[in-house]
Amino acid sequence: MRKKKQIIGLNFFVILVAIAYALIMILGNVSVAKSSVATISGSYGEQYAIENHLNQVILADSEQVYFDQRYELFDYNVNDGKITLENYSGKSSDLVIPKSIGGVKVTALGENFISSLDTVKNVYLPLNLREILGEVDTNITIHCPENATLIADYKETDWNIEVVYDSDFINFELGDIPFQYNLNEANAEITRYDGNEELVVIPSYINGYPVTTVSMDFLGTAEVIVIPETVTNITGSSVQVLYSPVFMIELIFTIFAFVVALITVNVLLPRYRKNTEEYLLTGNQMVAVILYVIVQTIFGIAATYFLMISAFIALIISLIIIGGFVAILMLGGAGRKHVKKVEAHVAEKTSRMKAIKDSSKNMASEVKNPELRKLVQRLVDEIRFSDAVSRADLNDIESEIEDAIQELKKSISAGDEDAIKNNVECTMQLVKERNIRCKSGK
Repeated sequence: MRKKKQIIGLNFFVILVAIAYALIMILGNVSVAKSSVATISGSYGEQYAIENHLNQVILADSEQVYFDQRYELFDYNVNDGKITLENYSGKSSDLVIPKSIGGVKVTALGENFISSLDTVKNVYLPLNLREILGEVDTNITIHCPENATLIADYKETDWNIEVVYDSDFINFELGDIPFQYNLNEANAEITRYDGNEELVVIPSYINGYPVTTVSMDFLGTAEVIVIPETVTNITGSSVQVLYSPVFMIELIFTIFAFVVALITVNVLLPRYRKNTEEYLLTGNQMVAVILYVIVQTIFGIAATYFLMISAFIALIISLIIIGGFVAILMLGGAGRKHVKKVEAHVAEKTSRMKAIKDSSKNMASEVKNPELRKLVQRLVDEIRFSDAVSRADLNDIESEIEDAIQELKKSISAGDEDAIKNNVECTMQLVKERNIRCKSGK
């Protein structure tokens, strides 16, 4: 009854987890989320939002300046935790030098940096940039924050230096590009967002190339998307539906995991408990079943809701999970077969001597003479404490011991005391000889 209740409890647990999984994976996917966008009045982004019935906010003039993000690409060297910019190959006319790249501060412009600026007319320097190397170019205007030491250091030089006041908004924070993109001769196309912010600002320019095409498929769980005026083409879907190939793959694999768990609970586990000699499941294998269900369930939810991975990657990972589970089962099965083989081998080696011991253990009780009874009991004890493991080279002497015991039993039945004594001595000598051969053969 207790085992039956345990089976019912395990079934209830597996079914409860399966229902919870279904609610998370299926009911949660029923909802459809439309992206909210911030656009500029009269732009393509505004028209796109209207046509697709998206939640839309029109940016004010002051907000447009703040959200006009322009990323640049540089060749640079890192030395002593500082960056020196060496080259610029973009086509911007106004170039903003970032405060840092990859978390490392930009502190200098290299010898050839200024000469690489073919299209640039204005260069905006962050506060932490302290040095401009190379020759002066009077066609380029350098803009610095009003409290920059660079202004004082280069005041008496031929550089055209102007002050950037606090009221002017220059974004020096745009060092790392959180997008994947393609650049062609005239424009840039954004194909993927690699960040995790809920507010995604599409840049207006990358390396001086206007961003004209954006794929809405890459936006993930972004709540608000800022679309610049440069964008003239939006691909993909602005509606986020989680019924995807990844969802279907993980749904199939996780349902399979639950089926494995139910088969284990209702078929294999009861049979294992009923007849442990079959060794259908070892303890490690049962743990593997539980871990397989847990790992596959967690990965299925994570792949659908949190991880931005392709259906192919999701399939490969799920196959790796099930492959690991099968490998553990096979290893457990191989170990189980080995144990059974060893047990059978040991049983085969001990069966003959066990039969000899069983055959001799009650002989003394049938002897009436007390002195002879003690003599027979001494023989029985010698046999009982003999090495139980036999070998092929002991077959001859063990056969002699079996024959001697049979002769001893006959003499005990006949009550022939002289024959009993002689047979005991003969059998004792054979048993001792066998034991000596056992020890010398190990």
